[in-house]
Amino acid sequence: MEKMELSKVLTTLGAILCDPETGKATDSGFRRKLSIEAPVLIGFHGISATTPAAREEHKDADKAIHHYAYEHYDVWRALMPQHAELLAAPGAFSENFSTMGVTERTLCVGDIFKVGSALIQVTQGREACNTMVNRFQRVGMDQDMHRTARNGWFYRVLEEGSARVGDALVLRERPNPEWSIARVQDIIFQGVLNEKTLETASALPYLAHDWRKLLEQRIATGVAEKAATGRPYL
Repeated sequence: MEKMELSKVLTTLGAILCDPETGKATDSGFRRKLSIEAPVLIGFHGISATTPAAREEHKDADKAIHHYAYEHYDVWRALMPQHAELLAAPGAFSENFSTMGVTERTLCVGDIFKVGSALIQVTQGREACNTMVNRFQRVGMDQDMHRTARNGWFYRVLEEGSARVGDALVLRERPNPEWSIARVQDIIFQGVLNEKTLETASALPYLAHDWRKLLEQRIATGVAEKAATGRPYL
């Protein structure tokens, strides 16, 4: 990956979404998150808003915020025209942040961003599961997301703060410039067993704890296991 200028605006927040504190699920069991224009609080375990009332708290601080690239929606709309309504606006993939201009192939594990007054860091790719299969009624949807690097990614929060739609994501640090999210998750999701590759990936600074543990386990056992389910890949 080419050297990236630091303190550079890579994109701006096109939408911020959060679970409503009260609300009803749709007939399919899917409750679209609220799109929030007012400032949201970004905490170590998620985001919250007062207008409207919305809050998400995640036990795993490495998954405090889920980001999904809105440009991926064009691909999914073309593949699944029957879901045009679901894919008409951000939120179909349960994301918190929606943007245009950055993807799993252009961001790296450990990237640190200033957004609003908060400081956040990329930790790992999102592990799609049967939720996506059921939501889109598409067998293999989770694997399609992984295979094409259109699964989204997570942040940990280094400094709490607030942000709102239109705020810039400013790249402050890139400690692993050769390790895009897509490259790391290819190792995870394709069941790579090359020991040298696994050792290098597992030693990446700031990689999420869960993925580091998985890679270390793969080195120890010689068995590739699916990150989200624990079932063997092969």
